[in-house]
Amino acid sequence: MLPLSVWESESFFAAKDIIVIGSGFTGLWSAYYLKKHYPDKSIVILERGIIPSGASSRNAGFACFGSFTELESDTSQHGENEMLALVEMRFKGLEKIRKKFSEDRIGYENLGGYELVSPAQFPDMNALRTRIDNLKNKIFRFGWLTPSD
Repeated sequence: MLPLSVWESESFFAAKDIIVIGSGFTGLWSAYYLKKHYPDKSIVILERGIIPSGASSRNAGFACFGSFTELESDTSQHGENEMLALVEMRFKGLEKIRKKFSEDRIGYENLGGYELVSPAQFPDMNALRTRIDNLKNKIFRFGWLTPSD
């Protein structure tokens, strides 16, 4: 084996205080806050490939707080209060991103959302519209969104 270069021995193979696995949203934000809270610690981020290939890249860079059917599923599995707590946590996370980085820099566009549902899922479209409106009203009540969102 070849001897290590100065760069390899002093940085790449040097001891690290903290190792973060994954360079997607979660890994990068974790490393950011760890460095902010522990500026003297050495941190390395490891990624299994040349580029991130996990959930952050599979979602094509979308950051959202959940579609209607996802929130309906969360409600049925965990209850309404926990679903609303999840929405609040997701919304606050999106707000942190928008405060830290300019909207132009991250390509932020408030385009709303669309979801395709089938009559097999929701045979009564009027009841579906009512459920969507009720969910939006609950979210608006907490001030996380405005009626124009």
